Amino acid sequence: MKILIWGCGVRGKRIFSRLNKEEVIAFIESNEELIGSEYEGKRVISLETYEREYTNYFILISPVRVNTIKQLLEKKGIYQYFELINCPAELQGVPYYDCYDKYLDTLNLEKNYGLFGINFYSLYLYEKLSQRNVGMTYIIAEKNIAWPKFEAAKKIYRDINFIQENEIEEKVDIILTTTLNREANERIARVSGNRIKVEDSFDIIKKIPEYKNERLEQFKNKHMGKRCFIVATGPSLRISDLEILKENKIVSFSMNRVYRAFDQTTWRPDYYVVADWRCLQESRDEIIDIPVNYKFVSDEYSSFWDGDIPENIYKFHCHWSLVEKELPKYAEDIRYGMYTCGTVVYNCFQLATYMGFKEIYLIGVDFSFSNEYKNVNNHFIKNYYNSNSQTSNFYDEEQFRSHRAAKKYADEHGIKIYNATRGGKLEIFTRVDFDSLFT
Repeated sequence: MKILIWGCGVRGKRIFSRLNKEEVIAFIESNEELIGSEYEGKRVISLETYEREYTNYFILISPVRVNTIKQLLEKKGIYQYFELINCPAELQGVPYYDCYDKYLDTLNLEKNYGLFGINFYSLYLYEKLSQRNVGMTYIIAEKNIAWPKFEAAKKIYRDINFIQENEIEEKVDIILTTTLNREANERIARVSGNRIKVEDSFDIIKKIPEYKNERLEQFKNKHMGKRCFIVATGPSLRISDLEILKENKIVSFSMNRVYRAFDQTTWRPDYYVVADWRCLQESRDEIIDIPVNYKFVSDEYSSFWDGDIPENIYKFHCHWSLVEKELPKYAEDIRYGMYTCGTVVYNCFQLATYMGFKEIYLIGVDFSFSNEYKNVNNHFIKNYYNSNSQTSNFYDEEQFRSHRAAKKYADEHGIKIYNATRGGKLEIFTRVDFDSLFT
């Protein structure tokens, strides 16, 4: 499976590390300072060089924001591209287990498999299955796939068996879906009827034993029917707000570097949550030492878990649910992990509903960041970052989808979410005045 990777940033290098190096021909960059350099022995080239030398290969777009790149490619008549953002968490995120080996061990190798969807993941999985000598493997084209892309895939990947939906009856025993497009997956299940089994191979969060943490079960319905606050760290949050929460004995969740305000307040969150590997890398010792009874820490940064870890720190699997145009999935059983999409607030929602809270109030969720992420006005305290802090980009589209997904889950389960943030731009949830709640 030969391919070029667009972008040699964090995500481009991450997917490169998962592939055999001979599969990657080169990196494509729009940053002129990088063009002409090398990474791990691979050329970093311009799009113009790709057009001259490599149009008989597909491009894998690694950045989260793909629309501008896709528009540029299609304007040039280039349809041979895939998007990393539409791949499973195991390819986008930072896994530390041989996920696919364990997952593939569960498959019946005597069957004929159809991989539903033409995308980078289906090619990746096709190659993995081929190495295991299954009966036969096919890639099934989606009914609404762009025809130029289908034709380009058949032309470039000639050693792959491509079929269309009307051919599955006679060739396939089991269909593995390789997309999170729920409407398309439901349609292929209807088309396949009762004879052909359809399995989800995109979200395998419950099929990887190492993801599961039984210690988390103790929090199931711990606060059934109660209310809580999720305290984010936006600039509208006031230290006095934290004191009000303490005075009224309100159960609260908070996150990331909120502890850098602890010298200004006697308030402490009941539950502390951190998912981002950058924060974990920078602040490991501080997180271990902060005086909070329950701390939930993701597996995004493996070195965090080296050595002795206090009993009040609970590991959860952080399962990326970054898929273009689709709402992220929502974890009802956090023992297997929690889904993430642009904001740790989404993890707090999933924790809170698992614990049984029926009223959830947000504060400090301004949803309005400066483009300069480390700008001191992005957070409620000036020392939130230091000069060495690494940060991720502010992905407003992904955060917006997270809030929509949380509201959808809450509405379907009789849970109320209110936004008590002072101002800000988040209008998905019903607004309430923070001060009026404690009059």
